[in-house]
Amino acid sequence: MSGHPYGAINPPVVRSSTFSYPNAAEGARRFQVAGGAAGEPGLFYSRMDNPTVAALEAHLAKLEGGEACVATASGMGAIFAALMGHLKPGSRVVADPCVYGCTHTLLDKLAKWGVQVTRCDTSDPAALKAAIGKKVDVVFIETPMNPTLRLVDLKQAAKMTHAAGGLLMVDNTFCTPVAQKPLALGADLVVHSLTKGINGHSDLLAGAVIGSAKLVRGAWDWRKDAGAVLDADTAWHVLRGAQTLEVRVTRSNANALAVAKALAGEGITVSHPLLPSHPDHALAKTQMPEGCCVLTLDLESESAAHRFLDRLKLVARAVSLGGYESLASHPWSTTHSALPEPARRAAGITPGLIRLSCGIEPLEALLSDILGALQRRPAMRMNAKVAPKKMEPRLVAKK
Repeated sequence: MSGHPYGAINPPVVRSSTFSYPNAAEGARRFQVAGGAAGEPGLFYSRMDNPTVAALEAHLAKLEGGEACVATASGMGAIFAALMGHLKPGSRVVADPCVYGCTHTLLDKLAKWGVQVTRCDTSDPAALKAAIGKKVDVVFIETPMNPTLRLVDLKQAAKMTHAAGGLLMVDNTFCTPVAQKPLALGADLVVHSLTKGINGHSDLLAGAVIGSAKLVRGAWDWRKDAGAVLDADTAWHVLRGAQTLEVRVTRSNANALAVAKALAGEGITVSHPLLPSHPDHALAKTQMPEGCCVLTLDLESESAAHRFLDRLKLVARAVSLGGYESLASHPWSTTHSALPEPARRAAGITPGLIRLSCGIEPLEALLSDILGALQRRPAMRMNAKVAPKKMEPRLVAKK
């Protein structure tokens, strides 16, 4: 049985903005519960709760192994709600200088509000421990980092953070729960841009915060008051995209690794966590053995990077990642351009860096397009070392 009304295979889209209650006393009770009183909630207004959004939240919590989830209108809405739910003026946050550009600028804005932001190389355990110090409120981690693909040892980071009385928040957008489950490694909260891999179709904006019911409540309060709520139609589409998550992500990740191996074989400077040349390769094999859909190429200059992008035919020139289609972007001049040049260089973002998100296209077509854009002959020999895994039924079963 589906568990949905009428035996429907898919959940209904409940578009109502408001909900009636049987009597005035019940209405008062529902508002009190929404305000933090004990008891089971009840529907009264979709900015607080909606059945379709709740169905998505339950599914996402299960995927990440969390107790609760709050869905938001975008990935940045999720990061904002998660941070604001646990910060106040004077709080301390530790983060890497290499994070998504809007996350970086959000932290700058929080610093103006009175939050102390300490930036360090979070991939270096010694640097992270020194930055955390004896007392911290939040340690915010991206792993892999955007766009350099450096990794952070989440078990170590969790121990350091908890020893200093803080919460570890992890952006798991690049990996999705298919490849990495931060809560199982000690993280307290996980955030996602659902826009990316979980939805997988580049046709909407959404985000999520996942963790314990107690910790997620802070994000729910900020979503409610800031109005960063997800509408029912968008929630339904994210839930539909999530049904094919493992099949899509497995294929995209295999394509990314195969492309990375092939380009490395051509002598091109390429980075992917599952390449032996990656500085965090050993950690990747244990923490995210399924890899991710993103790799980077480092060309010699910004002009070379632009020429490469302009020659692409199959791969689209666009920001974002994790969709069924392959996308290439130039972080220096797009997603991270708001950062001052010294900050970009300190984060490891160079003028020639290209971020490539691999989709589910045939590998041969991807390689032909990428090599053509690099003005290399697409003479790769497809063999067992670079070919993606065959799509077998076992890939859709949970490991």
